[in-house]
Amino acid sequence: MTLSLKWIIRQSGKTQPRSMLVFSLLLIITVIISFIIAFPEETTAIVKKIKPDKPSQQLPSSPMPDPGKLDGLKAFEEMSKFLTVGPRPAGTEGAKSAAKYIAGRLKDFGIEPIIDEFSDQTPEGRKTFRNVLGELQGPKDSVIILLSHYDTKSGISADFNGANDSGSSTGLLLELARLLKQTKPSGATILFAFLDGEECLKEYSPADGLHGSRRLARTLVQNARAQKVIAVILMDMIGDANLNVGIPRNSSRQLTSILFDSAREENVRLKFSMNNNYVLDDHVPFLQAGMPSIDIIDFDYGSESGRNDYWHTTKDTIDKITADSLQTVGRVVIRMLNRISNMNPGSMSDK
Repeated sequence: MTLSLKWIIRQSGKTQPRSMLVFSLLLIITVIISFIIAFPEETTAIVKKIKPDKPSQQLPSSPMPDPGKLDGLKAFEEMSKFLTVGPRPAGTEGAKSAAKYIAGRLKDFGIEPIIDEFSDQTPEGRKTFRNVLGELQGPKDSVIILLSHYDTKSGISADFNGANDSGSSTGLLLELARLLKQTKPSGATILFAFLDGEECLKEYSPADGLHGSRRLARTLVQNARAQKVIAVILMDMIGDANLNVGIPRNSSRQLTSILFDSAREENVRLKFSMNNNYVLDDHVPFLQAGMPSIDIIDFDYGSESGRNDYWHTTKDTIDKITADSLQTVGRVVIRMLNRISNMNPGSMSDK
């Protein structure tokens, strides 16, 4: 039987005399005390149902980890270990070993890897390429793609392993995968894509270069997943000690604005600027397929500002790379993810 204090105080619209009120209240107190003494466990259960114990309360999870948890030293360590694979021009045994290494690291993090092996035409005939993919499933029906290519330019030297291009972004993306796996996504699914065949053999053309990105973009369109993509974030050449990221003009405007806001929050805004040039990179096939995309690239990698004379040379070595630069870019990317992971597909469109 449920006792109503309102029913006791007011019955049939008439106020009860004060003596009756006092008697009624004493009666209620007596009944409650008797119940507690006779049924202590049931009383505890009722109280818990009304007010649960604090440890059992579920706080809403953050869509992404605190940017401060991205440790540049760990990203640098990932890069250093990856570089021990050695040269990895597309279509070679070195590239095959690199794909196997990346897949192994994803598995170490608890992310099931997929190696998408395919062949494509090149100026040197058909070659075999391998994209390495890993996914963190989120509850929303949307996707954010994080990209890095992992192949190296051919013809530089027998031992060229491309510390900045593409070791730096590969190491950072591996560390991002490890860190993001520790935080259950509460927004979009995160797709980590390590792409093969970004470097051209002779000159960029539909049959030379960007093989991995063209393959993935085409697959997303064919599988009707392109329309679910919130954003594609490409990282390339982001380890230079003198970090000077220039966002190409052919990056999505809204994503560029979000990157600058994120860099400002991280107090590193001066390390990011607009590059008035168009850059042909792995983000382009996604842009062409209608997916908002941004290229986070430092194309000022050289002995002096503006020279870029370390790029595609034997001077692209690990001593030019710093953990601070990897940390700067990684933390800005996490801030971007925090801003966009709960957005709807199409919200980043510049149309």
